[in-house]
Amino acid sequence: MDEALAEFYITLPSNTNMDYFPNNTQSSYRTKLSSPLILRGEWEIALCEICIPRSWFNIGEHNNANVISMSREEKTIQEKIEYNVSFDYQKAEGVQNL
Repeated sequence: MDEALAEFYITLPSNTNMDYFPNNTQSSYRTKLSSPLILRGEWEIALCEICIPRSWFNIGEHNNANVISMSREEKTIQEKIEYNVSFDYQKAEGVQNL
């Protein structure tokens, strides 16, 4: 990365690199970057946007409550759609704390 770069965005879609990672799903996936990111010093990361397509076959018009569980956190909303999403991460082998 350019050392003068203060911030950047990266898109990590779940449906690419199926040749490298054939077991990818929408909720659990790995991706391969076109070139490595080399970040020096301290960086703060954040999830800026998540897109969850509304294509669940188990939620029909007869339901008035949707429950979505992600990473041990659950929220039930009546008569409106609201999602509370949390993530767990695993530290890659060979990565050292700065």
